[in-house]
Amino acid sequence: QYVVRLAVEAVTVVNATDYGRAIYDLATRRALITVGEDMVNIAYDAPVDMSPSDQIEDAERRLFELAETGRYDGGFESFTDAVKTAVDMANAAYMRDGHLSGVATGLRDLDRRMGGLQSSDLIIIAGRPGMGKTSLATNIAF
Repeated sequence: QYVVRLAVEAVTVVNATDYGRAIYDLATRRALITVGEDMVNIAYDAPVDMSPSDQIEDAERRLFELAETGRYDGGFESFTDAVKTAVDMANAAYMRDGHLSGVATGLRDLDRRMGGLQSSDLIIIAGRPGMGKTSLATNIAF
């Protein structure tokens, strides 16, 4: 009887996309519930130095992050395409022969750690006034 019930309730591969999307949606909802609970708790127990506008900004930031990570643009990629992409990436790495994969900054330690500047990266140089942000950017540019 137990084995029969398992066979009846078994998940088929045919509906894998729908099941995956349902799991993904439920996980996003759980994250939304967590954000909502945190917003309520912070509103009740906010530190004295935290203004309501700071609370709103924090809530907006967290909701925006959830909206960005909660997107489902995906689907499946054929095995042939995935293998071709992986082989192309491996070939590009082999052809570099240990050289940088991105654009050199001229700073050896930085290049070694980052592999150069990658076109897919957004790099933000931040610091207080007079800390050398412009000098660093100028050294990288020339």
